[in-house]
Amino acid sequence: MKRIAVLLNGGIRNDSRVIKTCKSLSKVLEVHLFYINITKKDSKLFIGSNVILHGIDYQLSLKQNILRHSLLHKEFDFFYDYVLKTNIHYNLIYANDFPTLNVAVKLKKNYKAKLIYDSHEIYISTLNQFFDFENLPFHKRIILRISLLIMRGVGKKMEKRLIPKADYMLTVNESLQNHFVEKYSPNQINYLYNAPALKEKITIVSDIRDITNWRKEDIIYLYQGVLNKGRGIELLIDAFALIKNDAAKLLIIGDGILLPLIKRRVEELGLKEKIQFLGFVDVNLLSSYTMQANFTLFFLEAFNLSTSLASPNKIFQYIHAEVPIITNYTVENDKVFQKYKIGYQAELDKQAITDIIDYSVKNIDQRDALVAECKRAKLEYNWEKQEEKLLRIIQELL
Repeated sequence: MKRIAVLLNGGIRNDSRVIKTCKSLSKVLEVHLFYINITKKDSKLFIGSNVILHGIDYQLSLKQNILRHSLLHKEFDFFYDYVLKTNIHYNLIYANDFPTLNVAVKLKKNYKAKLIYDSHEIYISTLNQFFDFENLPFHKRIILRISLLIMRGVGKKMEKRLIPKADYMLTVNESLQNHFVEKYSPNQINYLYNAPALKEKITIVSDIRDITNWRKEDIIYLYQGVLNKGRGIELLIDAFALIKNDAAKLLIIGDGILLPLIKRRVEELGLKEKIQFLGFVDVNLLSSYTMQANFTLFFLEAFNLSTSLASPNKIFQYIHAEVPIITNYTVENDKVFQKYKIGYQAELDKQAITDIIDYSVKNIDQRDALVAECKRAKLEYNWEKQEEKLLRIIQELL
């Protein structure tokens, strides 16, 4: 059986796209996954799959930290030695996102292999959302802004150089595909939605109303995800301050640089009865909590080009949980909502968000029709369809 080396510059536990990709690839290839941030439970993710894990104990040294904030394409070049130490010949190299692309190109050359580059986002564009400039001292803001300029300059230059060296490029939606075609003219390109599999069954592990002490008649709005800039979470908090109906409750699941700021804002506005936080929740529990909500929420600010063109994982997760969605207007959101009435859209504005939540409370009887549309939508947006496309691409390359 032919072999593929899959490179990931993070942990595997909560990376649903890479988990699904590895399982799909393992149907036709021996998959060797090289990754960091190891946990004891990682191997359980791939029971019954032809996936071999190579967890790398990675400590962010001073050298690596400098690379991360300057020559970011080189931060994970140390993967090269780890892959070679396996003494295995790889027919394919699979790079997940820009930080692993440079080392993937080196491995391609060494093994005379074919290279697939899976860009989950416009990585260079996203860099600004990981810096909380507003809450830093002036001198640190200056240093980080200079660092960001260097990272973007180097990153764009290296993207232009490295992307054409991939034999096949993948990304997450049509909008990003069009962006990369226009910008870099990759050899071949296609997109795979990061949608759940139809066969995935969700089991309710614990009742979120017991955890929160909210009443059965309360209407729960769920926000889950990383709490950083560009996701409209601050607007959402302010919108809930304007909602008069006490039945509307907001449950926030996730962690990130904005969490302390948001918690403080909730206290200042006296919203502790309306809004609760569950913090980080293991991926195995997440779907269980999602399906118990009455509505799900996610918002994408035009914080950078990547968020403007994004096709959020959340929209597909919520569809598969069969929970109606409240979100804003974006290119990729609009494509789904034009096909299926899976919830409500609003402008990215505090009052507009307040109004649409108020509308959903007053028209709760419409929810069953929205749920029915979610059930229809997941028959189109599912991993089984993406897997078919992925395996056809692999056949072309081998």
